[in-house]
Amino acid sequence: MTKSEIISLVTEYIYQHEMSDGERETYELVDKKGYTYKQAAEQLNISESNVSNKLKRARKKVKALSPRLLSLVYAAVPKNESGGFRGVF
Repeated sequence: MTKSEIISLVTEYIYQHEMSDGERETYELVDKKGYTYKQAAEQLNISESNVSNKLKRARKKVKALSPRLLSLVYAAVPKNESGGFRGVF
């Protein structure tokens, strides 16, 4: 498993289990699909400032939880004799 695959799994976990529906919808449109704030606001029928607020909360959750989840993943991955991760990176 590569580092980017691990980070993707951690982000997906946060996306599925830690974000509200509104945060998840906004994060999906803006960060995953590349919508502008205006496009996301029109799609979700909310204001651009509401898009901004939901996106800030979603990104904050990703930033706050990522290090803790990554450390749990790293702790569970077998290490080789030199202390590196076997089959990772």
